[in-house]
Amino acid sequence: MRKEKLKFLFSILTTVRDILSWISFINLNSNNWEYSYEHGAYLVFIDAIDSSSSFKQLIIDFLINQQKQKSILIETININSNDLIFGSYSIPRGTIHYNNKEEYSFKAPTTLANVQRLLRAMQLINKPILIEGNPGVGKTSLVIALAKLAGHSYIRINLSEQTDISDLFGSDLPDVECGQPGKFKWHDGPLLTAIKNNQWIILDEVRHYRSKFMR
Repeated sequence: MRKEKLKFLFSILTTVRDILSWISFINLNSNNWEYSYEHGAYLVFIDAIDSSSSFKQLIIDFLINQQKQKSILIETININSNDLIFGSYSIPRGTIHYNNKEEYSFKAPTTLANVQRLLRAMQLINKPILIEGNPGVGKTSLVIALAKLAGHSYIRINLSEQTDISDLFGSDLPDVECGQPGKFKWHDGPLLTAIKNNQWIILDEVRHYRSKFMR
């Protein structure tokens, strides 16, 4: 037990940035701070802990005992003219209309829990979200389905060990349109194009990408 505890403590690095993110999340819904306090703890700390660790459940039990009432998972996703709302979380709606957005079911309990985690993380704007899990469990399909439901354009970029920064952001290539030899022209890569178009960016297979850009 002592060895496992030491391994757990060294695997979790808490920074001032983490604490500030937790506080920022609580301030988003200060009228119901206990709810935000609990879910902020999941967002910043608990969701990052390996599910196989016995300490994760101990932390969850400690957190639950601090609360006067247990949080209830809302089982409906509401959409109005401006926002997609799930419980206390919401994201602005986009302008894209998808005809096949109903092909994905959000009714399963596990899917609802994952949607809640995803929307919870999206409350801290301008921060990337890392989704980890076994291959084929539906991580990418969940994000794509949520993007369609919310009416946002998205791009999926598959990474590999051969992916270079220029493959993502772009590079100078020969300008074949001008017809003059030795002329080069900048061509945006898919990542830079998505940023300019305000798209959701899904970087798939991040574990295979070894570039210094990701360090």
